[in-house]
Amino acid sequence: MSGLLSRLLGRGKSGQGKIDYDRAKELAANESSSERRALAARQDVEPEILYFLAEDEDVNVRRAIAANNCGTGPCRFDPR
Repeated sequence: MSGLLSRLLGRGKSGQGKIDYDRAKELAANESSSERRALAARQDVEPEILYFLAEDEDVNVRRAIAANNCGTGPCRFDPR
């Protein structure tokens, strides 16, 4: 499990860089809230993905977006 989260957070053993947009879309639609939460915490996710995740049913996913500085400053999403 920690290997999966490391890959999601961009800390994979292969030195992965920015997440691919199509891969991020797949993860955003994943039924696992822990995977969606890890995606929401990434700083290299496209704004469209974060916008989609801002409507997530899991409050912890929405909180991860609110805590994510998105590389430029706090994201402006309402974590409800």
